[in-house]
Amino acid sequence: MPTANMKPYAAVSLTLLPARALESGLTLVYASYCGSEGDLDYVARSCISAPDGAPLACMGDRVGLITADMPDANTRYAVPLFTQLADYRPAQPPETP
Repeated sequence: MPTANMKPYAAVSLTLLPARALESGLTLVYASYCGSEGDLDYVARSCISAPDGAPLACMGDRVGLITADMPDANTRYAVPLFTQLADYRPAQPPETP
């Protein structure tokens, strides 16, 4: 996921990214812009979250490259833990008398 998240929204990479990885059962890579442009300051904090939401690697607020090895144990999360899409029931039209 390439992004350019501005201050004060550091919680996106710290909280929301692991939650989305867990919800979807996928490893997510969050590559975030670092630095300033004009009046905008970017938070950076690139990170990689495992399918169980665990942090695999985090960059902090500096420029650099991160990599992560995904443990074999995480392959069991190939099927999401949450089944909200499978449980979806479309609205039924009202019965006519």
